[in-house]
Amino acid sequence: MKMTARTLRIQSIFFILLLTVLFIVSAHLSMKHRQQWDVTHNQRYTLSEVSIKLLSQLEEPLEITAYASNDDSIRDAISNMMTRYQRYKKNIHLRFIDPYTVPTQTRALGIQINGELVIHYQQRAEHVRRLTEESISYALQRLIRSRVHKVYFLTGHGERAIEGEANHDMGLWGEALTQRGFTVQTLDLIKQKLNPKNIDTLVIATPLVELLPEEVLQIHAYVNQGGNLLWMVDAKKPLQGLAPLANQLGFSVNSGMIVDTKNPQFGQQQASMLSLTDYPEHPITKDFSYVTLFPQAYSLNVLPSKEWSVLPLLMTAEHAWSETSEPYNQPVFDEIEDIAGALIFAYSLQRDYQGKQQRLILLGDGDFISNTFLHNGGNLDLALNMMNWLVEEEHLLNIPAKPAHDRQLQLPPFISGLVGAVYLIILPFIFILIAILVWARRRKV
Repeated sequence: MKMTARTLRIQSIFFILLLTVLFIVSAHLSMKHRQQWDVTHNQRYTLSEVSIKLLSQLEEPLEITAYASNDDSIRDAISNMMTRYQRYKKNIHLRFIDPYTVPTQTRALGIQINGELVIHYQQRAEHVRRLTEESISYALQRLIRSRVHKVYFLTGHGERAIEGEANHDMGLWGEALTQRGFTVQTLDLIKQKLNPKNIDTLVIATPLVELLPEEVLQIHAYVNQGGNLLWMVDAKKPLQGLAPLANQLGFSVNSGMIVDTKNPQFGQQQASMLSLTDYPEHPITKDFSYVTLFPQAYSLNVLPSKEWSVLPLLMTAEHAWSETSEPYNQPVFDEIEDIAGALIFAYSLQRDYQGKQQRLILLGDGDFISNTFLHNGGNLDLALNMMNWLVEEEHLLNIPAKPAHDRQLQLPPFISGLVGAVYLIILPFIFILIAILVWARRRKV
């Protein structure tokens, strides 16, 4: 009995020591190695892969000042958000300042809301007023850009308005470009001369009337002097006076709209609505896996050139064709009149000009960037990738938003009343009845 008691005591002591060591080791490992799991739908509390790649491009420390009052709910929310970024970049430093204690500094910096962030990087600063990954990562993207790029949109000929709200305009794309650090302006060549030294990219978005000869000369000179260009055309009136420039580039537009009756998403009834999932090899579409929609596309031709490096950018499937007769909703392929696929409806051109890269994109569809279609599939991502490539910042990828999914259950009034009656009346009555039956049974026993 003594040996047994002694053995039990030794075992108990050994177990306590082992358990203590286990707790100490676990505590040490938990401090050195932190692991979290995000089990929410859409991974709302985990940084996207694009934001993580963006952080890897930050070579220097990031200083973040949060102008937030001594409200724990506000400061905790900011700390939790920035912890996600600090997990992938250690030299992100966050500090809090109560804006009510430094009113002069707050006014001088233009602080507008309680909880506003001021992000400093390489002697530049960005303000963030919405505490979301999208807003913070876009601010980081603007800070990473080598400089502010100026994008001018030609106007005065019925082009799609970059600030317009109509379905055919491009106001949403203009907002997206501004959000990502571009300076977006309109350009009327009658009032303002075109200078390639002051413009990073010129956009010609399907003009409806012909340009004046002096405007054509300005654009021709702009391209000859190394200016970048995004040119969107419409087959009905494709060149609008810019034939000299098109001839110099070896560029032409085929007649007829591209149709695809074997499109699994739209089929015969909407044959002119193209959906792409495969893309030619190009920096713009590298690792691009989104579906893109093109409602009215026209195929293009660009002749090979010794001066320019010409690459296809967007191409249809082989069963698509260029339909020359209307209507387009029920097309039938004509071997004589129509052009069989696969058809290229976007090209990129690139050349060395005076020690820098000059880049052009010729696109046979402007509708995919319009307000109506911009947020369909990956249209916005593709449009932004095009602009980043034109200004030689294709390493800056688009940052997808993480929307909060609707979790509300909307029920008809009758069903809502029935559910309420079940939980508030019927179930309590059943529980009370069971309790009475159990009490009565025990009384009999």
